[in-house]
Amino acid sequence: MTTLTMKKIGRNDPCACGSGKKYKQCCMDADLASSTAIQAQQRNIDALMVEGKALHQQGQLAQAQANYEAVLQQHPTHPDALHYLGVLAYQAKNYPVAEELMRASINQDDGNPFYYSNLGSLYRDQKKLSKAIECQQRALALKPDYAEAYLNLAAAQIDQRQVEQGIASCLKALELRPQYVEALDNLGTALRLQLKFAEAALVHQKAIAINPNYVGSYVNLAAAQLYLKRFDDVSQNCLLALKLNPNNASAYYYLGAACMEQGQVQASQQFLQHSLALDNNPNTHFTLAILLLGTGQFVAGWLEHDYRFVHKVDPVLKRYYPFPEWQGESLAEKTILVWFEQGIGDQIAYASMVDDMLTRSKNCVLACTKKLVPLFKQSFPTARVMEFDDPTLLEPQTADVQMAAGSLGRWLRPDYASFDRTKPILSADWQRVSYWKQRLATMGDSIKVGICWRSGNITGDRALYCTELAEWGAILSVPGVTFINLQYDDCHAELDAAYQQFGVRIHAFPEVDLYDDLLEAAALTSALDLVISAPTAAAILAGALDVPTWMMLTGFDWQRRNANGNIFYRSMQTFNKSWDENWAGMIEMIAAQLNSVRKSL
Repeated sequence: MTTLTMKKIGRNDPCACGSGKKYKQCCMDADLASSTAIQAQQRNIDALMVEGKALHQQGQLAQAQANYEAVLQQHPTHPDALHYLGVLAYQAKNYPVAEELMRASINQDDGNPFYYSNLGSLYRDQKKLSKAIECQQRALALKPDYAEAYLNLAAAQIDQRQVEQGIASCLKALELRPQYVEALDNLGTALRLQLKFAEAALVHQKAIAINPNYVGSYVNLAAAQLYLKRFDDVSQNCLLALKLNPNNASAYYYLGAACMEQGQVQASQQFLQHSLALDNNPNTHFTLAILLLGTGQFVAGWLEHDYRFVHKVDPVLKRYYPFPEWQGESLAEKTILVWFEQGIGDQIAYASMVDDMLTRSKNCVLACTKKLVPLFKQSFPTARVMEFDDPTLLEPQTADVQMAAGSLGRWLRPDYASFDRTKPILSADWQRVSYWKQRLATMGDSIKVGICWRSGNITGDRALYCTELAEWGAILSVPGVTFINLQYDDCHAELDAAYQQFGVRIHAFPEVDLYDDLLEAAALTSALDLVISAPTAAAILAGALDVPTWMMLTGFDWQRRNANGNIFYRSMQTFNKSWDENWAGMIEMIAAQLNSVRKSL
């Protein structure tokens, strides 16, 4: 195969135009002029881009935009001009235009990792997380040492709750750039999502040591410290953040949350509302809802409570059924579907409003967790009770309207008086109650007290709300009491250890599935004289059954009524301590009161 080589035309060669003249006497001047003009145009484009980027970095966005547009007038497909115009649109939150321009720049130059990384950040802001991750991975394929792309990839992965992958991406960014403060900050956030609060705090402190002016690290350190209940540290770091940026909404949020946990409700409300004035964040709305409900501001609180469904960190699952939402209108000729939400305790609490719905509506359908179906059927015999995923719930004839159980309060509970009840929330099977009363009676004339010392889930900061059975010595030492186990998970080792430590047998009935068989658990609970418990489903079930219940609480309790009551459960007495107190004082107080009750019987 012959290769043809194009020879450059010499000054004295015949001109290529066919005139018969020498090149120097014919087209050479015109070609030189054209080449010079092209070079001048390129220099002008380059200068416009350099100046435009500088203006962009200085925040002179309108002037930068004019430069980029001037470039496109001369070179309509200039990839950098297209891309930076896209970045400007992104900064203005004009996402469709930004995406179109960024995509156009990639069409002109699909080998630029910077373009892909910026497009990935745009997708992340639009919650298109899979696309965001794909773009950052494409950027890294083009530039494996691109630390910023690893940072952006980590952020998208963390948002999508791919926390382990997010941590790996943060560590890769830090491998490439060991002093990368933003990567440390993301790493701390990921560790916090893994409920490793102490580790997260250490990472944020390291970031602050590298850059004491990085606001985000102070705020995220405060977030970790909030879970560790180090409220003075939370306040200190939020104030440092606000010194650097007086309009940081997150700092005001964590100040408000810390004040609420310490019972400083007026300051909490002011901080939370100030945070919302700066950033309409659903997390802040939901926290404000808890504060408002906990201080009796029910009308405003229930409205804010709906933000639980859009909470950024831990949103409540919203179920979608094909019926319009109830707006408080008459239900005299209508069927309403009430679907329950969150955990067992929350579903039982909101069941306190079912009787209202049965009175108001022609028919009432209840959708709940499977293991609550038998107990709800027992308690609400005129309602139609189904589990969440029953396909019948999607049929058009099932209901006229629907409502989340936790949203009923907006229409039914405007003040404290509206919570008052004349009968228990739930009803046990009284034949089974009779059986358990007879069985417990064989244990003697002592009072029968059910106990539950911790939640079944003690991950993260949840353990701080619960006791350990080894701390219950004062209570277990009260004479004339027979203790019945209501702890609903595997606790045999704890029961054996308590017997060895205190010499007191806590009676357990392994034939009762306290976790799943809630109808039988309700019967056993109803046969007791008293229940003493940490804030668990066992305490809530007892309160809903009108069994005298003493619940042990720490920090702010939005269901608290007066000094030691509960808005939902009329038979419940709460014992409250602050976060800087240990459990010993409360346990001694409960033991003394238990001894008094025992003597009075």
